Amino acid sequence: MSKYHLTPGQLAQIDHVYTVGYGEYAQAKEQKGLTQQEFDALPEYQQREYFYKYGPGMHAGHPGDADHKLPKQEPDRNWKAEAHPGYKVDPEELRAIARDMGYKLEAWRHQLTAVTRINVTPEHLGNIKGSGDFTTLVEQSKNNYGAFINDIVTAYKGVITKLNAAADAYEQAHDTTKKQVAKVDTSGTPNLT
Repeated sequence: MSKYHLTPGQLAQIDHVYTVGYGEYAQAKEQKGLTQQEFDALPEYQQREYFYKYGPGMHAGHPGDADHKLPKQEPDRNWKAEAHPGYKVDPEELRAIARDMGYKLEAWRHQLTAVTRINVTPEHLGNIKGSGDFTTLVEQSKNNYGAFINDIVTAYKGVITKLNAAADAYEQAHDTTKKQVAKVDTSGTPNLT
């Protein structure tokens, strides 16, 4: 099935030129119309060519046409130095989110790691034929699952660490700003020394 679709009426309009023979014996033949199977057997570049010439693509125009260009607008170059109000970050709320995530992580990890404690032996399966292979498969699956859960736990702990670090950074930035503001001389007399 081709990714270029033409209706039977459009396929019937195609003027298809192909070559028969090889070398000096090659002859160009013309065929009016193609069947769907013949169209599907053509190389993709030729299907695309016929799609744009005889199919719905004939109304698409060409990328270079002026009708297909986006309107060009000059950017606004009048910049103003304005400070907009920022957003408030509550470091305690970030720490509360981190604590809640840590609590939930421990609960989930306890349940999820229960799978890694499963132990299946051939005796559990009645020592039937293939039980050894099955237990090996279970052991490999259990180990892969355990590694997958450990990766998730590590990433989740990383998020918790980043939340706590962000809370600390916001507090430190706030303290630094307060210290700098406190140093400002509000008497109106500049200190030029």
